[in-house]
Amino acid sequence: SLKSGDGTYPPTTVTRINVITYYINSDVAAHPKLMRAVNAQTPQAIVEDVENLQFSFDLFDFTTNDDTANQPTTNSPSQIRSVTVSLSGRSPKVMNRSNKFYRFSLVSKVNVRNATFRNRYTGT
Repeated sequence: SLKSGDGTYPPTTVTRINVITYYINSDVAAHPKLMRAVNAQTPQAIVEDVENLQFSFDLFDFTTNDDTANQPTTNSPSQIRSVTVSLSGRSPKVMNRSNKFYRFSLVSKVNVRNATFRNRYTGT
């Protein structure tokens, strides 16, 4: 037991972690939705009529001192230095004048900080 003889516990720090999941719900094939679920709660629709969602990674390998950009996946999450998120969608209905959907694309790069611990003094 961590409890001391006087009935007290040592100082403890607690950090809340939110597990957030994003996914495409295509139950209605004509109108796929980007969904967001937090801590296994009921998912919420964030964006409707999503056509494409992609992630790519910029990596750095400390062993080879090599960096690579726009990688579709990695087996070493600790090498991730930034993530590029691309989202494409369209209007729910065709526009009257053109008889085409209005389409949009959003791209953002997110820098990942403190993803790894690297002891610079021992090289490990």
